[in-house]
Order: sequence, then structure tokens, then C-alpha cells
Amino acid sequence: MSSEQANRAYFTMVNNYPWVISALVLGYSLRRTGTKAILVCQCGQDVSPQSLRRLEDVYDTVELAPSFVFPESKYNDSDEIPTDLEFSFRRLHAWSRDEFERITYLDP
Repeated sequence: MSSEQANRAYFTMVNNYPWVISALVLGYSLRRTGTKAILVCQCGQDVSPQSLRRLEDVYDTVELAPSFVFPESKYNDSDEIPTDLEFSFRRLHAWSRDEFERITYLDP
């Protein structure tokens, strides 16, 4: 792996099966461009083991997305926070990763 390849990543997230299909198209498309960047796909809990294996055929790293824990506050109750909002916060968390010099986030 070249240092250029180790320093850059294309990062995407999938939450369920319809997103898996899009992520596969995205991953194959990036591979066809000849990119040297690492492809990272983070998956929600609703992604099946079979889908994870398919993603592993395309992406360099496939991992389960960590749960986002909202801070306790009188203004929010974790039972009231929509799942989509949690997913959005996990997207933002992608840029806190420090193993890459540059991360490009792409929605599938």
C-alpha cells in the first residue's frame, strides 16, 4: 500500500438493504476509476451478514457503525430522537477519524 493510498479514504455509510445496493454501485464505480484511496463502508445494525460479505468484496474496510450517544439534557430525550438524526450524527463523526489525512464522505 502506497503512502498516498494510506492517507486518503472514501467513506460511506449504509443503514439497511436499499443502501447496500447503492453502496455496491458506488464502490464498484470508485474501483473502476483506479483510485488509490482506501474505501471504507460503515454499516448500521440492520445490514445483514450476507450484505456485509458483499460489501467486503468491494471495500477495503467494512465495519459496524458505533452507536451515537446523545448527551443528556433537559432538551432531548433519547427515546424521542429520530433514528435518521442519529444516522446523521454518525456521518459527522466520520471526520473525527485520525488514521487518514483526508476523508471524502460520499452518500451512496
